[in-house]
Amino acid sequence: MLSLMQLSYSIQHSLYGRIQLWLVILCFAFLDREVSGEIIFQDSFANVHGGNVAGTTVTNSIPFIDVEGDGWQIASANTALYLDGQGHFFDAVTNGGTATVALTPIGPDGRQTVTATVQLPVGNANWIGMGLESGSQLLTQSGSLSGPWVRINNNGSAIFYGGANTNNPDFFSNAFTNNGNPVTVSLVYDAFQGSASLSVISGNDTNVLLDSAPVTNSIGTIYASCLAFQFSAVTAVLSNRWVGPVWMDWIPRPPPLLTLPVPANSIVTFPVGAPTGTDDTALIQSALTLAAKSGQPAQVQFNASATYLITNSSLVTDIPLTLSNATNVVVNGDGCKVIIENPRIGFLHVQSCSNIIIEGITVDYNPLPFTQGPVIRNLYTDPIGTATNCIEFRPETGYPTPTNANYVDANAVNTAERWGTIMNTNYPGRGADDRYTINDYKNVTATTTPGVYQVQIPTLAHLENIQAGDYWCMVSRWNSSSVYSAGNSYQVTFLDLTNYAGAAANFEAQLTPLVSEIACQVGMGPPPPGATVPRMRSSNADGGYFGYSRIGPWVEDCVFTGLGDDVANAYINPFVITSDPTQPTNRFSLGLYNTSGSGGPPSALTSAYLQTGDQLVFFNALTGVIFDQAFITNVNLPYASVDHPVAGIVNGTYETNTLVYDISLNTSAVYLNNQFSNSRIHGIYCRADNMLIAHNSVSGMGLSAISAFPALDLGSPNSFVPTNVIIMDNVLSDCSYTFEAISNLYARPNIEPACSLVELHQTAYNTDYVTNTFGISGIRILNNAFLNWRIVPLTLHNVSDCRVIGNYFGPPITSDNLVPLEDDWIADLWVCDYGSMTFSGNVNATAIANAYTIAADDYFTNVPGAFENLTSPSLSINVQPPNAVINWLSPAPGFILQQANAVSA
Repeated sequence: MLSLMQLSYSIQHSLYGRIQLWLVILCFAFLDREVSGEIIFQDSFANVHGGNVAGTTVTNSIPFIDVEGDGWQIASANTALYLDGQGHFFDAVTNGGTATVALTPIGPDGRQTVTATVQLPVGNANWIGMGLESGSQLLTQSGSLSGPWVRINNNGSAIFYGGANTNNPDFFSNAFTNNGNPVTVSLVYDAFQGSASLSVISGNDTNVLLDSAPVTNSIGTIYASCLAFQFSAVTAVLSNRWVGPVWMDWIPRPPPLLTLPVPANSIVTFPVGAPTGTDDTALIQSALTLAAKSGQPAQVQFNASATYLITNSSLVTDIPLTLSNATNVVVNGDGCKVIIENPRIGFLHVQSCSNIIIEGITVDYNPLPFTQGPVIRNLYTDPIGTATNCIEFRPETGYPTPTNANYVDANAVNTAERWGTIMNTNYPGRGADDRYTINDYKNVTATTTPGVYQVQIPTLAHLENIQAGDYWCMVSRWNSSSVYSAGNSYQVTFLDLTNYAGAAANFEAQLTPLVSEIACQVGMGPPPPGATVPRMRSSNADGGYFGYSRIGPWVEDCVFTGLGDDVANAYINPFVITSDPTQPTNRFSLGLYNTSGSGGPPSALTSAYLQTGDQLVFFNALTGVIFDQAFITNVNLPYASVDHPVAGIVNGTYETNTLVYDISLNTSAVYLNNQFSNSRIHGIYCRADNMLIAHNSVSGMGLSAISAFPALDLGSPNSFVPTNVIIMDNVLSDCSYTFEAISNLYARPNIEPACSLVELHQTAYNTDYVTNTFGISGIRILNNAFLNWRIVPLTLHNVSDCRVIGNYFGPPITSDNLVPLEDDWIADLWVCDYGSMTFSGNVNATAIANAYTIAADDYFTNVPGAFENLTSPSLSINVQPPNAVINWLSPAPGFILQQANAVSA
């Protein structure tokens, strides 16, 4: 069935507060109501560059939304397509014209929906074509590499073409009844399924012509980089043959699994039962095991609103509950609560499963996996005491004693990460200004003063950064003890879950394509029993920590606050060439890089890491240079063969030899409508191809809000640089307040530019002068609000084909005495392909002169048109009950469109 979506937009203007204006637009698409695609192009043909609308060429039309920013193009010089002043464009000559719009490609896993209103006169043999192509040409030309596209004929028939030119046609003789009135055409191309859907809407009738029909394309993979409309040649100009409002959405991967793909009456329920009052691990595991072994679609049903206890005596990392080898299973907490009573363990692991939904559970810890309290003395800087590398602090009443085994167990030194952070007590979860994000500690002992403990901090620079009166929060993080995790699985959705604490990551998955986090929350729980001071931390690690997934995560409508690490972290680690091949060669053995920092040997790969057709990049880990790229033609582990011989491989220690990235992993991630705040490091990592980051609010991060963190930071999980990324309509504010971020002012460009709200760069440390390659490309930074920033809100290092359009740059923060205004500017560029970069139509709402806002390789440069004055949006509404057509006549920079699925009163 065709679904009717009402898209509502809230317009936010940061300078004068927030105002909301709801616009109702009818959009037709083959999308479930729960799934929101991102509109990347929309034009109602009501606004042009000067002059009257009527009689103006379509290339002068100003689209309502245009991610690529190129507007309309004419496919051949002898065509003339004009606007009629009534919201349409038409062919003003008789030889058949074509208009195209450049698109950001969706990649191999995505889906595009194009919808347009068209009118064809009765009684004339003519048609209008609409579809996708790889070049700005006529759809009927082989050179367009078109497919799929549809031809709407005036006799009420339609022809769908699944290949270039007019190849692979499907004929529909009665697509609609043409009475001279407009009809709406909706075409969906799903690259992941290799299918297309097509419908024609005429009046109140919807005719679904194709519903996820396989597309057979004679040229192989469709690379849809243009939207095209073509008119047929006619004997006389037909002003009543036109194309009206057009919109197109963009989803780079299949939508999340929100319900099982089976009939509801086929799902068998396995009840967990009432809590035992002691340890409920066996009770829950029994229901999970029965559901997995049943071989049927199943639901594991907890008691509504009950409280379950989970514990064991593990002294090492552990996840006590496992759902294994299951398909089509819902784990339904139904609002239950889980209390974990061992601060070293997680909760639930999904192993070798497919089509799994986990929902409706709240998790907390008792005792908490962290403790907190004020710093009493710094013995390193305190002149009264003997200088030692220690601080003293007093844990708050009700919080764990820092000398218990969770913090001092010497046997766990290789499995637990232990550090503390100085907190901002006015904003729980947020670190303090101008303090390190992390201070490793080695030992904790009691002092002679009751309730006061001494913490050994070996790094003197960190000790110098801590003062008496600071507020200390210390964690013992047990990696691999995530609250929820998945491994070697397929399509796992974490839905409507709440975590108040975690020994490690809240949600983790490895080698699990199509993992999703939907409407989940991580936040501050209530103070522990007997405590009166609020928690300063939620979990000890990441909000979403997803590695090596062939298709990246979908994260939507999540609210994450107070995390001990990054909020959204999708990563891959490099591979090491373990053979010593005679060069050049197209065959070599690979292992997984050891990130422990010890420089140890790599671990063995499994078949999930490498597949035929994957794209590898060969990378000099010392300089950041990509010196070759190749596609895998055969996998016989540990060996892989590629499509051509590769030279220049340098074997050495594991930190310095040639490294290899499989950039086919972790592609197509989606981050939509999330609120991420007050967490230790970064907000959203942007480190893979074909990503969508839209309508998020990211604030209070110790370092950056959005980061393409680089390739040369080998001591921690990292991933390669992104291409085809859309960063639009986000509100980014008040990050980069920590010592590491503030110190960037004096160390450019040789360290990570963590001072920025958005930092896209290829290398971490040593240098940003990587002149042989531009790995970051196809970046669209559009209509975002950069607010309350320090030093510089945007850094682009080693970037090409980047467009920064329509963003609002609000004033920087100067009231915190961290960075004076004279040390601020808007964009910091290093070693970029400046000829392929665009800055236009942004708003400079700072007190900084335009000539001193953009620095390229340490020199300010004046970019004409980079900034324009802030104007108010101008709207027109044409009411045609029961619907209303709304035109944005004056797209105003600084106003941010936010899409929702329902209209708010």
